[in-house]
Amino acid sequence: MCAAILDDLAFLAAYYLGTRVAPSRAGSCAGWMTDNQNERRSPVTNSAHLKCVLAAALAITGAGLLSGEMLPRSAKAADAMPAATAKNANMDTIRGLVGTWEPVASADGKKMGTLVFKSTSANSVVMETMFPGSEHEMFNMYSADGDSVLFTHYCAMGNQPRMRLKSAADGVLKFEYVDGANLKSRDDPHMDSVELMIKGDRLTEKWSFYAGGKVTNVETFEFTRQK
Repeated sequence: MCAAILDDLAFLAAYYLGTRVAPSRAGSCAGWMTDNQNERRSPVTNSAHLKCVLAAALAITGAGLLSGEMLPRSAKAADAMPAATAKNANMDTIRGLVGTWEPVASADGKKMGTLVFKSTSANSVVMETMFPGSEHEMFNMYSADGDSVLFTHYCAMGNQPRMRLKSAADGVLKFEYVDGANLKSRDDPHMDSVELMIKGDRLTEKWSFYAGGKVTNVETFEFTRQK
């Protein structure tokens, strides 16, 4: 019985989708087509069987929706998205920096440009823009890596050192070199470590420059949150 119903469904679908030429049938749907001519006749007279066919069509459609086979591609893609990343307290600390930070002049009068922190990628990444709009504009990307944080510095020198959070305590986050792009080795000149010191609306960044097997320079910059 089920095989006959499924067979009828295929037959009816082919006919109603605009196919005037359907395979000859001698079964229960023969009322729709003659055995020898491709012309429409009166509807099936066996109403009980027709109800059975329609019920089967609804059941198949429902099963397809539940299994996802008939969902749009976008819906399937959404289902395939990974679950939200686990809570990461250090990433939460970095998200707390979102906003604009103005430079504070150092004792020798040196003053850096503005910093802008922005959350992106569904709040899973924080992008820091250093000195936006200037010829020295650079980007730093903070992203969770399990319970740690990865930091990638897109340097104006043309390399991209990656650092991993080494320690975090009392608002001080220390990142140390892991590897980098466009660097032949760690001995190539690059930014090697960064330390963020966060105290309320005050942020201090300490950058260490590395070349030839050692740290050759350390610069410290201070910023206050823009009100």
